[in-house]
Amino acid sequence: MARPLLSLVLVFVGLLLLGWALGDVTGWWSMQAIVGDAISQTVGGFVDAIADGAQGLVDWFFTRLGDALNPV
Repeated sequence: MARPLLSLVLVFVGLLLLGWALGDVTGWWSMQAIVGDAISQTVGGFVDAIADGAQGLVDWFFTRLGDALNPV
């Protein structure tokens, strides 16, 4: 199972390096900006997931508390 994953990661890294080199040579795009944006989006997604989980936990707690205080 690890072998196909490793080969996919190596292909992805190779394509990333090739794109980086072509962007630097041709000046058509900035891989630093593309990679920076991807990292920013990934970190933002993790933060959103953590915030959504915390909000769900708080909602669950107050729902349970409300049910315990007002069983009707």
